[in-house]
Amino acid sequence: MRNNFEFYAPTRFVFGSGTMERLADLVPRETPVLMVYGGGSIKRNGVYEAVRTAFSLPPRQTANGICHEL
Repeated sequence: MRNNFEFYAPTRFVFGSGTMERLADLVPRETPVLMVYGGGSIKRNGVYEAVRTAFSLPPRQTANGICHEL
């Protein structure tokens, strides 16, 4: 027997120059943040810290390359 469910996940992708500087304007502060990344380039290129700084986020729990804020 299948369980009924509904999943709604509006997603907005923003790319390009100046995007990191616009993060605080693009995402309301109270919105949970989920960062999913692979081999670690997000940390090497500074994106990880830039996102944390933009939202004044606490240190993350990281497991197997997936970083989450619940």
